Amino acid sequence: MVLGILSVGIVLAVLFTGTKPFRWAGRFLAGRPMDGRRRTDATFRHRATRSVDHRITRPSRWSMLAGWHRSAVRVGVLGWGILTGVGMLRHSTPMLAVAALATASCAAAASWRAHVGWGRWQHHRRIVRPLHASLAPLVGRHTANPADYLTIPRGYDAEDGPGVRVDVPDDLVAEPGRQALIVQTVKARTGLGDVDVTWRLASTTPHVLIKPAPQAPKRVGLVDVAAAIAAAPDGAVVLGIDPRRKIVTTDVDAESPHILVSAGSGAGKSVLVRAVAAQGLHKGHRVTFLDPKRVSHRWARQVGGVRYLADTESIHHELIELAAEGDRRFSIIERWDGPEDEAPVGDRWWIAIEEMNTLRERLQQWWEANRTKDDPKRSPAVVALGELLFMGRQARMHVCAVAQMATAQALGGPAARENFSTRCLARYTMNAWRMLVPEVWPMPKTTKHRGRWQIVQAGTATPTQVVFLTEAEAIDLATSGRPAPAPSPEPGRRLRSVPVGEGTTDTPAAPTPMPTPALVGLSEAAETVCAALGGNVVEKLRNARKTDAGFPTARGRRGRENLYDAQELASWMRNRQRAIETESPAG
Repeated sequence: MVLGILSVGIVLAVLFTGTKPFRWAGRFLAGRPMDGRRRTDATFRHRATRSVDHRITRPSRWSMLAGWHRSAVRVGVLGWGILTGVGMLRHSTPMLAVAALATASCAAAASWRAHVGWGRWQHHRRIVRPLHASLAPLVGRHTANPADYLTIPRGYDAEDGPGVRVDVPDDLVAEPGRQALIVQTVKARTGLGDVDVTWRLASTTPHVLIKPAPQAPKRVGLVDVAAAIAAAPDGAVVLGIDPRRKIVTTDVDAESPHILVSAGSGAGKSVLVRAVAAQGLHKGHRVTFLDPKRVSHRWARQVGGVRYLADTESIHHELIELAAEGDRRFSIIERWDGPEDEAPVGDRWWIAIEEMNTLRERLQQWWEANRTKDDPKRSPAVVALGELLFMGRQARMHVCAVAQMATAQALGGPAARENFSTRCLARYTMNAWRMLVPEVWPMPKTTKHRGRWQIVQAGTATPTQVVFLTEAEAIDLATSGRPAPAPSPEPGRRLRSVPVGEGTTDTPAAPTPMPTPALVGLSEAAETVCAALGGNVVEKLRNARKTDAGFPTARGRRGRENLYDAQELASWMRNRQRAIETESPAG
């Protein structure tokens, strides 16, 4: 019956469109505006694309609908009203239930539409309007409606989102500076970081499409980079994979002699160092860990050829010995007639230093507590670290330094910090970014994603998912490949080598431990030949050096520390004990 009534209505509307009631009916059924005023270019079949009424800048969504869409809504509402009325007259109880269900559904739909509308309004207020205010003068648009040239859908900043589209004037191709300014304005106002920019100036409507750049993988394991590690040169280290799925590396021979790792707590600094050290051991390099935390790299204690120093005194002596090893290597380079990079200085040597902020303070405090009045105030271990940073590359000795805040003081001075050409940052603050890489601006947005770092080389920051190796994988990688180097001397002992004879090209022997050191410092003597003094042995030895005329004379220096002949100290100890025993009966 309802369909019959509607059919009759359509026929009457077609036959009597000249009279006002039937003209209204015709507009009602055809989906045209009831007042007869055309507001948009919508047709019965097609949705509107623009306004045709100069008095309207923003047509309503209803006016933008196609005619068939509006007609269906009108006829549907009318039909629902008729059916509801007839049903209430004949079957009131079921119709009340249906009406209640329909009312609840409409209320839910209205609430959802209100929620979506509120989000759209907030998006327009916070993103679209501010960008329109900044962008309109640049693209020459004098309109109050951003939609005339600007498309920013919600979700524009998602990894696979649609991005931002800006329609631009035809003459923009002649102004590249203006193009760059448009892109910078969009990034600043929308919060987009790394973006892909596509200019389409030859299309019917010239425009630029600015989309978020692809993101790095969520996780990179050994299997993802095993082929790259195998193919990398001896001095290259694989760090991770960038958003375009390219391998990110650093070459300590050609690009950066040392690596700086700076990040907040929990960012995975030790994981990055683990990957660097394991690759070095895989290639047969020497690796020394200086770890004041003692537990940063437990896996390394299970690998042959690794030196692991944890207490401050041992680290102090180790840095001095490493600087002496650098001097030994330079003496070989000095006598070498061929290219410097082919000089037989020995295995490449990595020095991984954890917690530089803490270690720098501990080294200085230890030195203040143990130096004599004739010694310099600055710790010789810090001086030795500076020598490694400035001259280590030619000696094939490379530092991988870790710090939460890599200040110049923590690294031995501003000049020393400049030796880190590869800088790895994660969970950084604006202060840390400005301090370490001020040449890269604007600062990329930081992220809490574990393993996501910014690798900065040659003034370019590359977002990188760094290699994550489990401890078992690190051990397997470190113990495979080339044989591990021979063990290094024990902490605090001198490195000894066979000198090169004149007129020969004999290679000096690899550093080997001495059975007992010929020369020792007072701290070493306190633990060995002079331990019988008891109490604060170091302090007693210092007092004896000042007051006892028979105290041995210094025979050398290790950095800034005086060294004494161990046999002379032992003889002095025996004489001192005899004197005490001789005086005891008389006392």
